[in-house]
Amino acid sequence: MINITITTLLLLLFYSLTSASATVSTSPSTIPPKPKSKYVNGIPQSPIVLVSSWDGDYDFEIDRPYLEKNINAFDCALWVNLPTTSSCPMFKQEECPPGNLTALKVSRSGKLNMSVVYPGGQQMYIHPLTHAGMITRVRYGMPEGAIKDGFKIEFNKYKRPLLANDLGSWIGCAADNARGPWKVFFELKGQTLDPQHLPGKDRKKCYDLQLALLPVSERAYAYAYV
Repeated sequence: MINITITTLLLLLFYSLTSASATVSTSPSTIPPKPKSKYVNGIPQSPIVLVSSWDGDYDFEIDRPYLEKNINAFDCALWVNLPTTSSCPMFKQEECPPGNLTALKVSRSGKLNMSVVYPGGQQMYIHPLTHAGMITRVRYGMPEGAIKDGFKIEFNKYKRPLLANDLGSWIGCAADNARGPWKVFFELKGQTLDPQHLPGKDRKKCYDLQLALLPVSERAYAYAYV
């Protein structure tokens, strides 16, 4: 069940007021049946969706409410336990995919390309200041110093495929750890995130995350993520 906070409601209201030329989907993700994905050099050749995971032993006496939930594009960032937000131009309503699932592909060059129809495409990157996982339209470019490649597939001790980058590791942070939602950040090796950029303004309110991947069918899943 998705827990909607005041911040979430304000963001949804913002999109409803600024989408005169486009519709925005905010429905929960529904993962299609898992296809038989072909792997080349350890990289799945079909799109993937991301799921929050953890490499430690599961202790059911410890509540970890952020685990095994979809990681979705919301407000151009990655979030655990928020719905996907996507847009579709009014004149393309019949052509646009549902836009309720966040999917991407890992390129051989280590880039993360979103599975969208948008001309020129969209790409996921790590913001150089906040270190949040972000999504942008390729034609707009990315901030100087952004981490935009070097992503790869690794396997944890349970042989589960994960999205990784040698520069650091993933964490999820929330203002309320009991309910979320959790924003996804990338913490560089040897560095600690500046609390002012975190939802709860406190690094102690963050969990270590693994971004497990699940291959899905080969197609576009949104016109554009917003």
